[in-house]
Amino acid sequence: LGGRRRGAIVASAFIVPAMLFGVVVEALQPEAVPGRLQELAAPLAGVAVLVLSVSLGLYAASKPRLRPTVTAALNVVSIVLIVMAALPILTYRLGADSNAGVAASAAGEQLTVRAGETPDIYHLVFDRYGSEASLRSGFDIDNAAFVSWLEGQGFKVADHARANHLKTTLSLASTLSLAPLDELADDMGPGQRDLGPVYERIRQNRAGDMLRDIGYRYTHLGSWYNWTRESDVADSVRGLSAYRSFAQLVLARSILSLGVTPLRSDSELARATAEYQWDELEDIAGEPGPKYVFAHVLLPHPPFVYLEDGTYAPDEATFETQLRYTTARITEFVSGLLEAPPDARPIIILQADEGPYPDRFAKDAESFDWAGASPHELVTKFGVLNAMYLPGAEGEAPMRSDLSLVNTYPEVFRRYFGAAMADHPDASFASPEERPY
Repeated sequence: LGGRRRGAIVASAFIVPAMLFGVVVEALQPEAVPGRLQELAAPLAGVAVLVLSVSLGLYAASKPRLRPTVTAALNVVSIVLIVMAALPILTYRLGADSNAGVAASAAGEQLTVRAGETPDIYHLVFDRYGSEASLRSGFDIDNAAFVSWLEGQGFKVADHARANHLKTTLSLASTLSLAPLDELADDMGPGQRDLGPVYERIRQNRAGDMLRDIGYRYTHLGSWYNWTRESDVADSVRGLSAYRSFAQLVLARSILSLGVTPLRSDSELARATAEYQWDELEDIAGEPGPKYVFAHVLLPHPPFVYLEDGTYAPDEATFETQLRYTTARITEFVSGLLEAPPDARPIIILQADEGPYPDRFAKDAESFDWAGASPHELVTKFGVLNAMYLPGAEGEAPMRSDLSLVNTYPEVFRRYFGAAMADHPDASFASPEERPY
């Protein structure tokens, strides 16, 4: 266009609305337009905004007096955007470095192995799978048949088990580090929002690290949730290759999305990940041991996509149908594991990291005050599935019915690996999203 300044103005006028095309389309979604026209109206509006922006850019570029002013304005906007993007990243990295030592847990504990006694260990976490009391209190769902089946197979079911925390990140960080988060909360302070040290406790899985030290191979089966997708200490990390990368998300929000295969919806991603995980669990079960398998399965967690018989029907599925489907798949998989001879059966831990959300919270999460929650709301949210199959003589001793999640590995390690670990208090904590500590 005869000069870098003029060319830059026009290029900016095209690039910004083109790359934010999806944002513009969402903002201009004309709900009142009926039928097929509604599908076309929003993209056409986005194209109109793009054409208008380029027209204004060409006009500004053609006016010598406007070019310096427009260029300076665009420079300021660019700098502001870069700072807005960079500050959280820089803050997070500085916080992660300064709190690198905070994530230590269960330090100094050593496990010992008796000759030939290294049963495989499966720790399968089913997100928001409530206890029998939780499901009955919050959703009037009777899950007694599944609990009875587990007990009939030899599982010890902690009927009154509670999650120690409200959310996945805090809950799994506590469980996998074998320790409460009190010290971490004290070190971080109540006003801190940086969850870096919490994520480190998940990715630096202390339980898996301790088992690797005594000869176990740690396989981590990731979910679509970003902070349980991977592990820094696992020998093998498995996850669906079709995760949504940053590049995919950018492309999906740009005008280029009109000419490419659309990004998977949340429902499609949930189904693909779940099917992948069930298949992988079957494959892993056939691998030689001793192995430690940790899997975070986002079922019956929303989005609800499964009917009870496993039919993919996101428009019809509910929490209950997805729960029933999840139960059927758990039953099928566990039954296969228990077909092994008694002396070759694994330790199986079936848990949730949190219970389902009560109806009142689901309707207005931002203003919900857990300090004012009713008893049945607390039972619904904090009551979790917690069942363990503990083979051999080590598993014969009774297990507390109120064993909370933080005491999962102390319970197992005391029984099988000679650990002198005391139980932590079975306390439950709720914290607002913006003040996790």
